Amino acid sequence: MNTRVVANPTLRLFVLFLFGASACASESSNCSLKPDTVNVDFSECDFSNSYLAGEDFTYSDLSGANFAGAVLTGAVNATNMTEANLTDANLAGVDLTNANLRGANFYFANLSDANLRFAKLNFAILIRANLANANLSGADLSFARLDRANLEGANLEGANLEGTVFHDSRGYSP
Repeated sequence: MNTRVVANPTLRLFVLFLFGASACASESSNCSLKPDTVNVDFSECDFSNSYLAGEDFTYSDLSGANFAGAVLTGAVNATNMTEANLTDANLAGVDLTNANLRGANFYFANLSDANLRFAKLNFAILIRANLANANLSGADLSFARLDRANLEGANLEGANLEGTVFHDSRGYSP
């Protein structure tokens, strides 16, 4: 049965697995949830308002996925999240080292204490994002939007800031 389900934030991912639910955004897509989240194609899937804290997405494709309002605290190793929607998502303490986040939307997202070392955040939207104490060393933030973002205590050492917009951001002055 190929049904479309939007996960309830009070349910853990494994509960969806038990029922064999698919969180794909389109019924024609080829992804389905399974207990192992490593090396899985979750592109274009809808995880909005889901509770995914601590999940390991190593080598998984999350490009274009919808994580609006989702809780991903402590999640690790998401390698491809290009153009993903992370509006108002909680990613505090997440490890996105070397992740491809090109064009992702982090509007109002909480990325405090996140590890974004060497992440590709070019053209990302980080408007009003909380990046307090985030590690952005070596990250590519070229042409990203960080309007009104909180960068207090963030490490931007060696980051590519070409064309990056910091209008009214706190904790960083270009």
